[in-house]
Amino acid sequence: MTRRRSTALRATMLGAAVVVAACGSDTDGGGGPGTSESAADALTVIATDIAFDAATYELSAGTGEITLVQRGQIPHTLALEDADGNELDLGLAVNSERTEATTTIELESGTYVLWCTIPGHRDLGQEATLAVSTSSATDAAGRAS
Repeated sequence: MTRRRSTALRATMLGAAVVVAACGSDTDGGGGPGTSESAADALTVIATDIAFDAATYELSAGTGEITLVQRGQIPHTLALEDADGNELDLGLAVNSERTEATTTIELESGTYVLWCTIPGHRDLGQEATLAVSTSSATDAAGRAS
C-alpha cells in the first residue's frame, strides 16, 4: 500500500511540474510587464460593473488585437469611436457565461474612445481613451507603463 501511494504521489508531482512549466512558457519573446515587444499589438480591457480597469489604454498603430474580459456581474460590450465621432461596434460582448471576447482590428494613429454600448453604461462613466501611435510603451496587458 505504501509503495502505491508513493508511486501515485510521484506521478501527481510530475504532472504538477509539467503544468507549471507549461504555464511559465514565454513564446512571444517578452519577459514580463513592460518588456514584451508584442504587448503594444494586443490590448486587454477588463470590464467590471459600470467601469473599465483603466481610464487610458495604448496600442500600436496597424493590426492589433483587442480583448474584452468580464469581471463583473452584468453584461458589457465594447465599441470604438474615432475623433470624428464615427462609431465602430467591435462585436465584443461579455456576460456571466461568456467571460472573454477578442477581435482583430486595424487602426491608424490617433485618439479613440472605448465605451460600453449597454444603455446607460456610458452615461455612468464606462468609457476610456485609447491612444494609438506608431510606438507606445505598454505592459503585457496593453496599459501604459
